[in-house]
Amino acid sequence: MNIGVIFAGGVGSRMHSRERPKQFLDIYNKPIIVITMPTALLSAQIGMKEC
Repeated sequence: MNIGVIFAGGVGSRMHSRERPKQFLDIYNKPIIVITMPTALLSAQIGMKEC
């Protein structure tokens, strides 16, 4: 069984967004974390096959 970890911490200072953490910044009207999670879950190496 493989385990994947999404490191989604930090304040986003290099992204010039000190008021919102970078994982909640929007790309195409969706938070970055919302875009990242399905990609990880659908991965053949770390996907959710046993749920």
